[in-house]
Amino acid sequence: MVHERGTSICWTQLNSNNRQLRHQMIQQFAAGSALSGFNHNAQVLAASARAALIATAQAAVNADDGTNAARRNGLTAQLAVMQALTNETVLAQNGGLAIITTALNGLMTVASVAVISTSGSN
Repeated sequence: MVHERGTSICWTQLNSNNRQLRHQMIQQFAAGSALSGFNHNAQVLAASARAALIATAQAAVNADDGTNAARRNGLTAQLAVMQALTNETVLAQNGGLAIITTALNGLMTVASVAVISTSGSN
């Protein structure tokens, strides 16, 4: 019940005609929303990158003709390494910076739409 009341107060203050109060509430709301949005975007992108790395390693194992035991062992070991990755460790890979950049760009897109949609209000 406290959560519902707190949410109700938050929305009331966001809709307030008191510009200073509205400004303060939007700052608090935006900070939490931005962090949540970034974390979500990064995890979704990391998960798909992780799945692609595993699929590539699995395809290499499947395509191996089995005539070279050392190569087969190397491919199997690489597959195990890819399967052991977490979404967080994927961010430490070479493509991690691109994932983070894409997640941040996603926030900028949302922020731009929000600014455009509220620019006509007082």
